[in-house]
Amino acid sequence: MWVLQSCLLSSRWNNFSFLTMAKENLLKIAENRVYPGFEKEKESTWKGSFYFIQGADTQLGLIENYIEKKPNPGWEKEIKLTETAINAINAMNPRPRFFVVCGDLIDAFPGTSLRNPQEVDFIRLFKELHPDIPLVCVCGNHDVGDTPTHESIQIYKKTFGDDYFTFYCGGVMFIVINSQFFKDSSEVQDLAVEHENWLNDQLEEAKLGKYKHVIVFQHIPWFIKNSDEENSYFNVEKKFREKMLQKFLDASPFTWTKIAGNIPAWILFRGVYMTTRQNAW
Repeated sequence: MWVLQSCLLSSRWNNFSFLTMAKENLLKIAENRVYPGFEKEKESTWKGSFYFIQGADTQLGLIENYIEKKPNPGWEKEIKLTETAINAINAMNPRPRFFVVCGDLIDAFPGTSLRNPQEVDFIRLFKELHPDIPLVCVCGNHDVGDTPTHESIQIYKKTFGDDYFTFYCGGVMFIVINSQFFKDSSEVQDLAVEHENWLNDQLEEAKLGKYKHVIVFQHIPWFIKNSDEENSYFNVEKKFREKMLQKFLDASPFTWTKIAGNIPAWILFRGVYMTTRQNAW
């Protein structure tokens, strides 16, 4: 089910505020771990407050498949919700700098019969987003599979771009990660190692770059209520959780925020704001 929020960034983090509105676009995708138009050379300097829109779980096909349990599920309900959201975000003035969708863009898993038609409708819908509002896609478990494979990740990348990357906007560093690697990387251990090595490099950049804020986008939250809670379907595996959270803190202890999809309430963890729940359409 749709979840979304508007995020205002100012020079003081307690001015980071949230409204409920909006939806997305798909004319550009991240390639080579870079999102075109949001390169460091162009966007690394703070120029004052701006805002972006964050949502998650557009998940075309969810309602009739999981909730209504229809034998031949469609996604007209999600299409209508998406159209409503696009109209809302297009009417915003001033416009947000970008819209990020934190995973589960569509419901059908890679390699299944409904995958392609859902991808087609997703792209068709998001072409209606104003061209001045780029769509930033974050992969979720439905996008790359509960147990990702090399093939499933390639299927995702072919349509939606890189499964992890960094971009810069208005002096803020944004890091997009593939949280499924921290859930089940049993079939892609080599890719998971590459991902973690890359993330370590980004954390070093965050530490040295003196950015106004550093924000991480992901699908699965590190935890729901407590950092030491037990593993569940909706959180990151405990064996990764403490290690990675400490890495974030070591890199830039006063500027971090993690924004997740899935079961995403704002929680303050050792000075770091983490979102784990939002309003739903």
